[in-house]
Amino acid sequence: MTYGNNRISVSVSRAQLAEVEETLKAIPNGAKTAIRSAINDTLKSGRSSLTDEMFVVLNLKKSDIRQRITIQKKATSSSLEGAIKIDYWPVPLQKFSNSTSRRPPLAPIVTLKGKPAQTFKHRFRQRMQSGHLGIFERAKGASKVRPAKGTYAGRTIKRGPNKGKPLLRQPIVEAFGISVVRAFDLDPAMQQRALSNIADKFQERLASKIQWQLSKASSAEPTV
Repeated sequence: MTYGNNRISVSVSRAQLAEVEETLKAIPNGAKTAIRSAINDTLKSGRSSLTDEMFVVLNLKKSDIRQRITIQKKATSSSLEGAIKIDYWPVPLQKFSNSTSRRPPLAPIVTLKGKPAQTFKHRFRQRMQSGHLGIFERAKGASKVRPAKGTYAGRTIKRGPNKGKPLLRQPIVEAFGISVVRAFDLDPAMQQRALSNIADKFQERLASKIQWQLSKASSAEPTV
């Protein structure tokens, strides 16, 4: 089991492959079938265990963490390797928030369990016309434009020297928090623990698949 580029690879070593092939040499494709199946079982359980590990650190729902941990590649008979990909894109800030406040000042948000809440200035919660609810901020440095839709659409300045002129606003962009893969940085032991758990699960599933292949072959032998 190896980790790199936000990816956990699950594969069998040459020595282990040779050992399984020797054990199942009497069964056509027995070794490849057992290893392929063991890897794919491990990918599923590995995704679940990673979700549980990260849930301890991140103030997110398990479903929000799980959808950012994907099985990138399954093992096949021609490629005995699988991979779990951990998303490195920041998670929308709204996902971390339990606050119902819609207007500034936005209630402080806890992104990490057990850590102090953070105050994100100049952010506001808004539901878009599409129905999407998020936390937004004005796009820094962007030119002001006349809104075509929303609260300020079609409005003009009511008083002062610019009275009657279109009301201009900066576009808004969604605000984001940290990515789920940052959990490895926040808990340095988590990465090694995850690799160790996945390796143990693979050994367990491979032993089970080998035994199943042997039992299946034994039951198929003709009786005298």
